[in-house]
Amino acid sequence: MNDRSVQAGCFLGIGYNFSEAFWVGYTALFGIAVETGVVIVIYLHESTIHVLILVTVFFAVIKERALRRGKLGSGPSHADFTESRT
Repeated sequence: MNDRSVQAGCFLGIGYNFSEAFWVGYTALFGIAVETGVVIVIYLHESTIHVLILVTVFFAVIKERALRRGKLGSGPSHADFTESRT
């Protein structure tokens, strides 16, 4: 048992003695976890941007086609509010 492992165990406050091999492995696994997290964040960011762009373009195309066909006016017509009550 060397002094470095005792100090590391006391530093964490759990009372275990960790070897240098433990710290090398812990550091390697931590690096892999961070790398995986970065890949996931980049994937989510890219997919969100593509979805937002596609939805915006889709609604613009639908609105343009509706305006061309005359199906979409500037607002509700007067006939919508004057229903006959019998």
